Parts: sequence; structure tokens; C-alpha cells
Amino acid sequence: MANSSAAPKVTSFFPAGVQRGQKITVTASGEFPQWPVQVWSDNAGLKISADKVKGNLQIEVAGDAMPGVAWLRMYDADGAAALRPFVIGLLPEVNEQETNDLPGKPQSVEPKVVINGRLAKPGDVDGYSIVLKAGQTLVASLQANTLLGSPMDAAMQVCELLERRTVSDAPPQQEAFVLAQNHDAIGLDPQLAFTAPHAGTYLVRLFAFPEEPNSTIAFAGGETFIYRLTLTSGPFADHALPLAVTRGAETAVQLQGWNLTGNERPLVKAAPHESEGVAFQDAVSGVIPIAVVDHPSIFAAEATSAKEPKTVELPVTISGLLATAGASDVFRFSAKKGKKIDISLESRSLGLPLDAVVTVSDTAGTVLMEVDDSAKDRDPKLVFTPPADGDFLVTVRDLSDRGGLRFAYRLTLLPLTPDYTLTLAADTFTLTADKPAEIAVTVNRQAGFDEPIEVRALELPAGVTAEIVTSAPKGDTAKAVKLVLKLAADARSPVSGPFRFAGRSTGTLALERSARFTIGGPKGLPHSAAWVTVKK
Repeated sequence: MANSSAAPKVTSFFPAGVQRGQKITVTASGEFPQWPVQVWSDNAGLKISADKVKGNLQIEVAGDAMPGVAWLRMYDADGAAALRPFVIGLLPEVNEQETNDLPGKPQSVEPKVVINGRLAKPGDVDGYSIVLKAGQTLVASLQANTLLGSPMDAAMQVCELLERRTVSDAPPQQEAFVLAQNHDAIGLDPQLAFTAPHAGTYLVRLFAFPEEPNSTIAFAGGETFIYRLTLTSGPFADHALPLAVTRGAETAVQLQGWNLTGNERPLVKAAPHESEGVAFQDAVSGVIPIAVVDHPSIFAAEATSAKEPKTVELPVTISGLLATAGASDVFRFSAKKGKKIDISLESRSLGLPLDAVVTVSDTAGTVLMEVDDSAKDRDPKLVFTPPADGDFLVTVRDLSDRGGLRFAYRLTLLPLTPDYTLTLAADTFTLTADKPAEIAVTVNRQAGFDEPIEVRALELPAGVTAEIVTSAPKGDTAKAVKLVLKLAADARSPVSGPFRFAGRSTGTLALERSARFTIGGPKGLPHSAAWVTVKK
């Protein structure tokens, strides 16, 4: 018998997304001791209600809703589930139709579609046939492990379908001859661009191994092996340059990808408290996240070299592209002796293939520091201490001297200054009138940050209160504080809902920072909308 006091648990949504302006029925897999439940989303363009059928949700997306990833949280009177992603797309969408395992029985689709599918069982192979003209470029891009958290390491192939006769009087059999394939273009998810050598029908098929390798040499599958497969011969955006914009500025970015005209330059602007915006254009498949920074952001459109480096002033975020094999970019900056500089590069963490090496040298060419991978990932990070006043060079190259359309990067150079971050170990909390919720907030003080920090709960549901607490520069509260959520004495009908924590230093720097928690999944995405449930 189900425990009626347990909170809902959600493992996946299927379909995992929908085209903007459409309405669909979505099945949530998980545990729901009580039904119906309610659903909260951080995207105001979604209207969501529970169906009469347990586990089914009716989701309607406004025509002007922000595309990209919307985070949904299912909840009831006993608690809330973890946030789960739901994708708002720009192309028409269809669901997978079984059986589509064999080359002779693929599912036929148009070359401008997103397919919501599932590798439902071990050994499952999904195939889709598509008609292309000679010279047409088909982009096939899978979202599964990296964003949706599906426990799969997928492989994708584009094949030509050929007929072979086994005996003279038997009907011909369809065979698939592999023309292109990809395994791990974006994390564990495949993506490829294929140009048809001649007009005809082609097969796109995919299969998967388990995310965690084991001794089984077989294709994997299961209920949670959910994916979204984009197949399009139309314009497709893979990333955008620059990869960051300055907070408060409205910046035109250049979409990068395939089948583009070169004129796709959407404007990007994020809300004041957000760390990320999005770039998209209605006629183009792909919604691109763009970082929002508090300092100048530039795009190094032209290749640079040690003889002709591009001069930059700190602090700065530089977006660049190593467009050809063996290319490198060199930037010149001024620094003072002993004044440490934080240098970080992002590419692999953005789903791009650059295996970057960052080198710091003096203007005579003497190498002072060189970093390939950092401790946690394959993107380099380092702190450089200038040995003297003067100018220095920072060089970006690929470890294997590769280059191309997708070898973009985001390089940030910041004087190392005192700062702090706030993190939450959990994101859902419950309280009752006689049992307040005690919440630990971790304080990470950086570069000797020694100001008091006031931490407060913001946007709490009606009837819930929390006193401000202070993290002192030294002592027990320097690295962590505890806030207590209580039910107000005069609360009449408390309502559960989202809230967030924020800190503000009370010294001369007056830095404001939101507390974030990590959403589960391979990328460990950050979010700030925690949840409190008020129980009777």
C-alpha cells in the first residue's frame, strides 16, 4: 500500500518536450502516492494541469513562450519532487512509432522534425527514413544523456538503404550501409551533419550502451532511455558567438551551425539577476544558452598570433573560434607584479569539442604557465601571478591541433578579487506549525573575502517567515549558516511554493549573490528556485 505521506517522485517525462504554441499530453514516470498533483514551472509560458489519468499531464505552451529548457516541479500537500527538464522547441514534433528496429521497417519522417523517442528495451535500435536531395545537408542532433539525464551513451548513424537478394525467388532484403556516424559529440550525446551524395532515401538510426560501462557487450534500453532527435535539412544553430554578453546590454550574437545564411543575429538580454540568457531565431532550429557576465565581453572575430596579438583590458570575457587545424589565438594584457589573475576557459563544458591548452608567457616568448585539463574537467583553469609589472600573452590552442566550425571557446581573465558563493545541499524542504525547517547554506569565501554576509530567504510563500542570519568573516558561521523557516503565528492558509536564498555583504564591496543548488544529471546544472512545503 502506498504511503500517502510521501512526496511525489519523478524519473522522466515523455514526450520530453513540445513545439512552442502546441498542447500535448505528457506522461510522467515515477511515484505518485496522491493524485492529482500540481506542477510549477520556471517558464511563465507554460500552462500545466494534471489529467484524470494518473501520471498524465496536460501541457499547453504559449506561442510566445521562451523556447529552450523549462524546469518543472511536481508537488502535492506532502512535498515536492526534484526539478525535471522539459524542452520547448521550434520545429514540428512527432513521437516514435514502433516497430522501427529493422532497416526494412524504419519510421518515415520529414527532414524538418523533432522526434520524441525511447529505446524501450535492451537491444532496441530505432530507425528513421528521410528523403534528401543531392547536396542537401542533414543535421541529426540527439538530446538524451546530457540534458534529459537518460542513462544512455548513444551512437547514431546515417546509412544508405540497399536491396540484397538472398535467393532468386525471395523478396529483396533491405540492408543499411553506414555513410556517417557519431558517438560523443556533446557529452555522451551524438550529433552529425551529413551531406547527401545523391538524391534518395537515407536511414538515420540510433542505439545506446549504458551510461555506466559494464561487462555486457549489448545495446541497452529501458523506460528512462528517453531522447529527442532533431532531423533537419533546414537552418540549425549549434552555438553562437560571442558566447557571453554583458549584463544590462542588448547584444546581437551570430548563430553558428549548418544551413545558415550568415544573417542570423538574434538579440540577447537576460534579466538582472540571471546568469544566462538564450539566443534563438524562429526560422532556425536550436536554442543557444549565452552566459551573462558583469564585465566587458568581446568576440575575437579575427585570428591572432604571437606577432600580432589582440590587446585586451582586464576584466574581460573573450569568445573565440579556432576555425582551422593548427590555429591558435593570442591575447596581450597588462598586469602588476604579484596581482593574481584568474584565467578560465570553457568549451567542453559547453558541449563543444575543443580540448584546450592555455599558455601564459612573457612578450619574449618565455612560457610562465601552461595548463591542459583542470582537476574536475577537460577545460583549463589557472591562477597566474605576474613575476613583474608588464605585458603578458595568453595563448589558446587545441591539444591535438584540431580546428573547425565547433571549436569555439569562452576565455575569461579576471583580477583575482575577494568574492563568495552560496550553495544549498538540498532544494526541497517541509515544515509544520510545531516543526520549523532548518536549512544549511554553505558559504564559499574566495581570495580572502572577509566581509560579513547577510543571508535571507526571498519570495517566501504566504505565511512562511525566516529571520536574516549573518555569516561572520571568522568563526563557526564563516563557512556555513543555518536559516530557519517558520510558520507565522497569524498565518491563515499557508501556501507551499518556490523561494530563494540570497546573500549581501555588508562591508565596502556590497556584493549580492543568489544561493544555488545543483540539479541532478551529467552536467550538474545550477538553479536557485528552492521549494518549501507547509504540512498540516
